[in-house]
Formats: sequence, C-alpha cells, structure tokens
Amino acid sequence: MSDLLVPKDLPSLDEISKQITDYPQLDALAIFTMNELLRTARSLELELEKELSAHNLTMGRHVTLWCVAVLGADEGITPAEISDQLGVTRATVTGLLDALEKEKLILRQRREDDRRKVSVFLTAKGLKKVEQAYPPHYYNITRAMQVLSKDERMQLIGLLRRLRAAAPILSTPAVDSETLKMKTAI
Repeated sequence: MSDLLVPKDLPSLDEISKQITDYPQLDALAIFTMNELLRTARSLELELEKELSAHNLTMGRHVTLWCVAVLGADEGITPAEISDQLGVTRATVTGLLDALEKEKLILRQRREDDRRKVSVFLTAKGLKKVEQAYPPHYYNITRAMQVLSKDERMQLIGLLRRLRAAAPILSTPAVDSETLKMKTAI
C-alpha cells in the first residue's frame, strides 16, 4: 500500500470556499484541484494494485521488476540505481528485491569489475512473469485512458509535467496563518 492516504469524502469547492473565507491569499479552486488530483491518483493506484495482485505483484514489486527488466536488461542494474530511479531509500529497494528474489524472479550477482557492487538481473522465471503480467496490465491502462481523447491525453501530460515541476513549492516553509489573513499578496 502507498503512503498516499486521501479521505474518501473530501470537501466540495463551496465547502472549501467557506472554510478559507478569512484567508484571502488562499485559492479554493487550487485546493479543490489538488484534492481531486490526489484522490484520482489514489483511486488509480488502488485499482492498479488490485490488477497486479492477480500476478502476485504489489505496485512496489512491479516497478522494481520493471527497472530490472527494462533498465537492467543488458548489464543488470544496481540496487542504488533502482533506488535513484524510484525515489525511495535503498532499504526499501532491498526489501523489494528480497521479496522478488524469494520468488526467484531476480538474481543478485557481485560485479566482476567491482566485487563490492551487486547487479540485479531477471531470472527465466522473472522474464516469464514480465511476459505474462505486463501486457494485460498495459492493456487495462490503455482501456482506462481511452476515456480521454488523444489530444486530451497530450494536454494532460503537459499539465502534469508543469505540476510536477512546481511540486517543490509544496515543501517550502509556509507563512504563518496571520500573514495569510492579510489582504495584500505575500
């Protein structure tokens, strides 16, 4: 399960507008849009998890297996590279690799050029899992995305990229509540 927890019953745009009346610096539509984005992301993730579970995969195992299958296809991939790719700790990747190795889907080998480093490879069983699980998975994604036209999907990609570029703003130090009550822009 993801760390993304979103309440099922989020406030409506009108409810948010009422909640922030004392704060003219805040934008109810921006807050509502973020809530919808997070709710949608969580909903999509839950449905993907259900589908992947039919193949005994979690989202974490799936993306780790993808890294090994695609990014490490030729020369393997190190756990550090997987960690960097997924934006998670090396300890998290170690746990995911342990689970995949226990199922004999991957193999960890010491590198010949540097015995301190380990490369991860798909096993034959791992390749079979990828060949069985991924096409139906991608088919379901294709079907779900068909609710949007090609132009809408391209527009959505552009919008999501702009939002992703603005994401660091969310972790910058916030101003205090009293400052947000001021009528002039900060």
